[in-house]
Amino acid sequence: METKDILKKLREERGLTIKNVASGTGMQYTMCREYESGDRKLGMSAAIKYADFYGCSVDYLLGRDPNMLSP
Repeated sequence: METKDILKKLREERGLTIKNVASGTGMQYTMCREYESGDRKLGMSAAIKYADFYGCSVDYLLGRDPNMLSP
């Protein structure tokens, strides 16, 4: 699964809007929308903000680890 799909899945599972995610991560709405659509590559600082917001590992967001929380 690609990062964009993982971001969308996490958001939808929690019943959030992109606006909620932008507010919770402190990022701009446009950036969050572009990350989720795949129009923008997820950089390290944004990946950390998303991981903190969703309570998961960066590796999970990048599709490198199938488990949300790495040991």
